[in-house]
Amino acid sequence: MDKEMNFEQRAYLIEGQKASFQYFENRECKYYPCHNMGISGFNCLFCYCPMYFAICPGTPEYIEIRGTTVKSCFDCEYPHRLENYQAIMEYIAKMLKEGG
Repeated sequence: MDKEMNFEQRAYLIEGQKASFQYFENRECKYYPCHNMGISGFNCLFCYCPMYFAICPGTPEYIEIRGTTVKSCFDCEYPHRLENYQAIMEYIAKMLKEGG
């Protein structure tokens, strides 16, 4: 997707259907882009990944900070790709159904 594309054009990204509920880009955010991915159509909808506390299909790394191992999503682009919206929503629905 071109950086010059306007909001209305970005809203029609999935099979020609309006997808604005699946896509949000906040270029005014002081952290934008929060990852150095270079992907077009960077999706800010899942600013904080809903799969942080789960085994996710992305590419997280595990690093040690002050003697504790934590998940680092710095190089993970999975939640920021528009095509992963449906899989993320299915994951959230499954977790809610299972109670956590």
